[in-house]
Amino acid sequence: MSRKAVHSDFEANLEKLEKIVLSLERGELPLEKAIDLFREGKALASELEKRLKAFETEIQLLVGQDGAQPLSLEEEELSDD
Repeated sequence: MSRKAVHSDFEANLEKLEKIVLSLERGELPLEKAIDLFREGKALASELEKRLKAFETEIQLLVGQDGAQPLSLEEEELSDD
């Protein structure tokens, strides 16, 4: 799968998870439907977490290739100013 397809797939799954969360938060679903959506959301969240960890590992490898240290969130905010 190409990087673009992986990114697109990740974004689509994240959007789907967000919709599931919104549906569950409304509290208007029948119990069985809510449980089914919860299961689906849990599976999506698990898959997204695995992909995020894989992305993080890839970034660490790429950063390590040139010897640069990744910026912390605080350093990124300072550099944006």
